[in-house]
Amino acid sequence: ILLLLIPLNAYPLNVEHMLDKGPLITINRDMSGKFESITTYALVQAPLQHVWDTVLSIEDYAQHIPRMVKSEIVKRNSDNTEIIAEFAVRIFITNTNYQLRYIIDDKKRTIAIYHHSGALEGSQWQWKFLKQGEGTIIICTGG
Repeated sequence: ILLLLIPLNAYPLNVEHMLDKGPLITINRDMSGKFESITTYALVQAPLQHVWDTVLSIEDYAQHIPRMVKSEIVKRNSDNTEIIAEFAVRIFITNTNYQLRYIIDDKKRTIAIYHHSGALEGSQWQWKFLKQGEGTIIICTGG
């Protein structure tokens, strides 16, 4: 009987309106229901180029991210499409140390990030940056 109360017309989702209220998070599962990854969607009220440049300013992460005590580029290829970065994050009384490999596609505004060494073994993330009016939507999938 409750099904009869649901309108037959589907309402389109207004993602921009939803993101104005804060980040959205989806949990992605495989066909058997097992966890695969999490995707977050966030609207940043800053131009795409500014957001892109800020995310790629890895050396500045420790100044802006709580408990990050080290963020530095270890290796960068000549065309700036691949970076190995080293991080240390304060967890309780010790630091968690790891290196990540960034694969950067400036034209598509995407960054693939993979575990390179240290903690976070097996981790990987895909970031996509989209212009949304005067702001930027960041879509990050990781697992």
